[in-house]
Amino acid sequence: MQKWIWFILLAVSCTSKQQLKDEGGLSPEAALKSLSVAPGFTVELFAAEPLIADPVAMEVDESGNMYVVEMHGYPLDKSGSGIVKVLKDVNADGLPDKAIVFAKDLTLPSGIMRWKKGVLVTDMPNLLYLEDSNGDDVADIRDTIITGMALSNPQHNGNTPVYGPDNWIYIAHETSITPVVYTKEFGDEGQPIRFVKGGHKATLPLNANGRNIRLKPEQGKLEMCSGETQFGQTFDPRGHHFSTANANHVFHEAIAARYLQQNPALEVGGATADIPDHGNAAKVFPITKDPHIELLTDVGVITSSCGITWYQGGLFPDSFNQVTFIAEPVHNLVHADKVIDNGASFQASRVYADREFLASTDPWFRPVQFYIGPDGAMYVIDYYRKYIEHPEWMSEEVAASGQLYSGHTKGRIYRITPNGKNIQPWLGKPLIDTASVASMAQALNSSNVWWRRHAQRLLVDRGGRDADTALRAVLNHSTSPATTMAALWTLEGLSLLDTNMVADALQHPDAGVRETAIKLAEHFLPNAGLEEKLAKLAHDPDVKVRYQLLCTASFFGSEQNIGAGILDKNLNDHWFRIAALATYHGREEQLLAKMLKNEKEGAAEMIASISALICLQKNEKGLNELLGLMNAKNSSTSATVAMVQGIAMVPDLAQHLAPAIRQKIIGTISKYIVPSSPASIRDASVGLLLALQASGDEVLAQKIKDALLKPTPEEGYLASCIALSAIYPSIWSQELATRFMQPDQPVEIQTATIHAFARTGPSAMQWLLNQWKGLTVPVRKAVLEQSMQDSISTSLLLGKLATGDITSSAIPWSTQVSLMNHEIIPIRKKAREQLTKNTGGRDEALKAYEPALKLEGDPAKGATIFAKNCSVCHQVGNMDGIAFGPDLASVANRDPYFILSDIIKPDRSIADGYEWWEITLRNGNTVSGIIASETATAIALRDPSGSTKMINRSQISSLQASPNSVMPAGLEQNMTVAEMAHLLAFLKKPSQ
Repeated sequence: MQKWIWFILLAVSCTSKQQLKDEGGLSPEAALKSLSVAPGFTVELFAAEPLIADPVAMEVDESGNMYVVEMHGYPLDKSGSGIVKVLKDVNADGLPDKAIVFAKDLTLPSGIMRWKKGVLVTDMPNLLYLEDSNGDDVADIRDTIITGMALSNPQHNGNTPVYGPDNWIYIAHETSITPVVYTKEFGDEGQPIRFVKGGHKATLPLNANGRNIRLKPEQGKLEMCSGETQFGQTFDPRGHHFSTANANHVFHEAIAARYLQQNPALEVGGATADIPDHGNAAKVFPITKDPHIELLTDVGVITSSCGITWYQGGLFPDSFNQVTFIAEPVHNLVHADKVIDNGASFQASRVYADREFLASTDPWFRPVQFYIGPDGAMYVIDYYRKYIEHPEWMSEEVAASGQLYSGHTKGRIYRITPNGKNIQPWLGKPLIDTASVASMAQALNSSNVWWRRHAQRLLVDRGGRDADTALRAVLNHSTSPATTMAALWTLEGLSLLDTNMVADALQHPDAGVRETAIKLAEHFLPNAGLEEKLAKLAHDPDVKVRYQLLCTASFFGSEQNIGAGILDKNLNDHWFRIAALATYHGREEQLLAKMLKNEKEGAAEMIASISALICLQKNEKGLNELLGLMNAKNSSTSATVAMVQGIAMVPDLAQHLAPAIRQKIIGTISKYIVPSSPASIRDASVGLLLALQASGDEVLAQKIKDALLKPTPEEGYLASCIALSAIYPSIWSQELATRFMQPDQPVEIQTATIHAFARTGPSAMQWLLNQWKGLTVPVRKAVLEQSMQDSISTSLLLGKLATGDITSSAIPWSTQVSLMNHEIIPIRKKAREQLTKNTGGRDEALKAYEPALKLEGDPAKGATIFAKNCSVCHQVGNMDGIAFGPDLASVANRDPYFILSDIIKPDRSIADGYEWWEITLRNGNTVSGIIASETATAIALRDPSGSTKMINRSQISSLQASPNSVMPAGLEQNMTVAEMAHLLAFLKKPSQ
């Protein structure tokens, strides 16, 4: 099957795309009308087919030349169909009307940046330099700058080269994605990344360890960043670096690699901060009619974010000066966030509470990237395809349909401007290409980042001694912090910056300039005089200035004790703690001593991190001191817990430690496994003993046996011993598991039993799955977690799905995605068969009402039908109704067919948390309802009236979920086909 699908797709990919039918979608004019932009803005069509097709990136150079990158090969064609075009304005109306192929034979080009006399283009595995040396708009010079990046699935490759505020060229990059289906085509893991020419010896590890890359080609500098991104990257005016990746739509590189590298033993879980206050996979508000939703697409939430752009065009209202935009092509929209300071990092909040900045009713609208033009407008690059998901995550039927390239001859670029703003034409007009050095320096005064960035790049490239005078003049007269920062970095790029300039900037009234000056000071450290001036900023009122100083302190030559003071004031900030660990390399014990005396919020986390570092460094002396501190009578509970947790944080701990010190730790920690220990210390000790794989300790084994076979009344201690019993699987039997899986047992005991018992083998996993109908939601979650631990357990789960003992609606969406994209092909195939099966019967009734899908329903009439037939159990947002079943506001983003199916076949999809439970009490009585909530000691049962009743677990003899939905079958009989169309229209657009 796999080979046959690939044969079909390869045939499609490798034939001339001009021979393929490309029907469907809207004309450019109709597509423009399908767009809805936020109030106060105007959107216009700037370029479209046949001028361009499959656009993914653009660039405008200093001469007004517009370059467009066309990725025709997405998703599977690696034959060299990629193109870069130059667009021309022949009739002088300010819009392009002619296209010239600047470069061709590119594999999957993904980004472009003006550099020197040409452009840099990311085309995996290379970063290419393309130049037109004879003025015919066709590149006749083609060099490879660096190579070795992985050619993985195209949306995960290196992309979006950007000239950074600090004169480094940044390439957005992430780890190669291991495919399951297209292993031959996109299984490349990359090579060590290196320069190709110039004799430069700088080399990065295999595929740069999946991190963003920065380079200075002429100086032979090549580095990994600490963060990563999928498709797109951006900087704010102060030089902070932001990224995006699928559901994680905006995150911040909170600490740079050069600081983490100051402490080689420092291992952090990640160097980026997730900043949205509305979470990852945030809800979106599409307006698409008949959206194209694929098998593994998460509907109604951000799932394909790309093209992140911090607006710095100077044309939009000032309220947009701190706004980032991301493209969400799956849902055909553009999302906007307001970004504000939040300690060392940021917080992002929706600009619009219940709509998006830009959205389309057209399901082919696929925004993928943005560009801030010379006019300050924002250009939206629309790939315009029927399908945007890669076939790796599609159903096999769609992947083999021959429609993967529908739209390949189309593509649009839109321009967004504020209402009433007159903008100057720029296409084909000399901008700053022939400007004098003084004029280029003055361009740094622009409020538009396009002018500042190109002026800085040109000055650094062409500069000389004349630039010194011009840039000093800009510094002396600038009233704009952005201009001052750009001038300072330009001087640095020209090697004209001196310590006096840095010292002056350290006293600048703007915090962003002071922060920049601290970074620039690193070029002159160690320097006692400069370090003294820097130390005065330890009490700066701006939190990011203090944070930057703490990071930079690791470069100080002297041990000025500024780090502890800054840390003490910001101890509750995770990133300050990480920066302090880098700065205090070699002085960890000194920092630990300070923290043990500190009772502020964050001190415990700091103690844990220092303990982990001591262990990572294999510092036996330090570890012995830690054990001594744990045993000390004056050691606080929180400090002891932190030290224990810190050691447990070390990866592969059991193999990391020498046998003698490992056994010593086990002996020390085991003493906390007693009923009298504080629960926090006991829980932390359980985690450490599990990490140490303490199965050889006979004293500990006996403690566990005594607790399980002769249970004590203390539930917390029992749960601890059950958790630890995972190290001793021979203790377990089905009889013992049955005792602890009774419904009168607290959830904590039941889940601990599942995690321990499941490790004894497949028969235990089978037994646990057999108990499914009598398990409540949090207990089922533990069973699912264990069923995903190995292929045998996963196969057993799929077997239960096949027999109907477990319904697909009981499996969370994230788990379903994991199953349907499993790395083992037979499991993957079986999961797709089971999870997409149209169960629930009543096929004839469904077929009878399918005509409703083609009728134009009236949402207002649908609201009346809802109130009559559905409000007895459901609400839609704030509408009147009984909150017994799920709030149906959440179904607005679903395909109408599936909404109709759920109405007519209610047993097909019982929402998680809305199963009907029959509970038998010990006195023989029965009660039933939906479990609204549960605790360790009680269950809250909600009945159809909406009222709840508390039931103590000690009263429960058994409980079992019904396989049938509470919603009765046959509801459709109360309405005509036309009325069903009205109801569907209401559920799709309840606000109308």
